[in-house]
Amino acid sequence: MPDGTLFLKSGYDKSRLNGSDLDTLEQFIMETKRAEVTHWLSMLPAGLFFLWNPPWAGWVMVAYAVLFNLPFILSQRYNRPRLERICQRKKARLQLKKERRPV
Repeated sequence: MPDGTLFLKSGYDKSRLNGSDLDTLEQFIMETKRAEVTHWLSMLPAGLFFLWNPPWAGWVMVAYAVLFNLPFILSQRYNRPRLERICQRKKARLQLKKERRPV
């Protein structure tokens, strides 16, 4: 899926996972949350389209807003729990390693 970093070079590139360490995974999870909120917020003003457009145009613009934001929201919702499970497993392994270390 296209990512906003194509246009905003300073953003966090979510097109691929840039590592498998815990910090990278947690940062990626945070970015999926931010991305989802951003896409929800970009649809909020859709109701305003009816103020200055004929009803048919307002509905076209609402449909456009939903069609072009919903896939990204679903993608974030699908990927985030998977990443969170991976993080939980990594944390459990790290904890187990700490407990097994001789004192």
